[in-house]
Amino acid sequence: MQVVSPLHDASPGPWDARLQRSRSIEDVPDGLAGVQKLASQGCWKAVAERTRSFSAAAREGDLTQAAWHTFALAKLRRYRDAETALNSLGDLESPKYMEESPEGLISRVPFVLLSLRAQLPLLLGRGREGTRALQELLQYCQDKACAQHAPGESSAPEGTGPGAEVNGKALWARRQESVIGTLVRHHIRCKEHVMAIKWLARLLKRRPKDAELLSQMGYIQLTIGDSTAAAATFQQVVSLVAEGSLQPSQAQKELMLRNQGLLKFVEQDYIGALEGFEAILKERPGDAVACNNAAICQLYACNLKSGLQQLEHSLAEHPETILKETVLLNLSSMYNLSSSAASTEAKRKLGAWASSFATDDVDLTCIRTA
Repeated sequence: MQVVSPLHDASPGPWDARLQRSRSIEDVPDGLAGVQKLASQGCWKAVAERTRSFSAAAREGDLTQAAWHTFALAKLRRYRDAETALNSLGDLESPKYMEESPEGLISRVPFVLLSLRAQLPLLLGRGREGTRALQELLQYCQDKACAQHAPGESSAPEGTGPGAEVNGKALWARRQESVIGTLVRHHIRCKEHVMAIKWLARLLKRRPKDAELLSQMGYIQLTIGDSTAAAATFQQVVSLVAEGSLQPSQAQKELMLRNQGLLKFVEQDYIGALEGFEAILKERPGDAVACNNAAICQLYACNLKSGLQQLEHSLAEHPETILKETVLLNLSSMYNLSSSAASTEAKRKLGAWASSFATDDVDLTCIRTA
């Protein structure tokens, strides 16, 4: 069971009567506009198909199609194919990918390709190589941010989705933070929490008033079992919010409720934790993290039936935001805990419904139908 930093006969679930996700690819225009529309709908298979003939454009120095193609393959978890596509482009520092500007020679390589070149080794199990590549990319971003002028690119996917680039130091500063965030997540996945804290502390030096970042530090402290340090960190968040305004925003209120909920959960106060997550859901019933955590609190409070109903209802009512792999995995696990013949049928129906509604990058193998 996974709490996120985000016994009865199982019912067949409310899946039969739910609408399927509407994703039409027939009326999508050709060209870049069509690719961007498909990406916004989560149709990554169609994006990969539409951009697979990127070689000719790449030979002319236009890497926009190649960026979308490689990014789509990565979203589909086809990491080896993505690396093969990336390698087919050759040296990304080649003169053919450079152009003249008033500031001198600049690269036409979309940043997402540089980011994928660093991240794919991690995704393929080559941790040391990927970590070194990310650190080199971080230095590259720092050098660009320090330059007087740092032009960006255009029309290629940036970060986790499509978007237009802008120029300037602010762009390269955001990219630095994105690379550091990737390093933090990598070290957390590898349970290298000391390194994760080190990189997160580096981000906090840049943004010391960022309550979200400070909360992430508390989540790591909870993960390593230091609830005392986490409680102190979450209190810093409360103080930061109080300093910023007389009246906290709704997002700030939810952040503090989530922090306290996680702390209470670790302290085994499951009812107290549940109250915090339910307070979030009262304002935002489509919050996937709060929904998942509320259901887990119900389970640990020996109320599996309520936990199941929590996830089923929320997933059926708010699939656009709740349909996440962690939620599907936990719901599948709760069906297993029900120890009934009906649980197999419930998971089968859940899987069929999710496959017709989920975006292409959701891994539905997390629903354990066997």
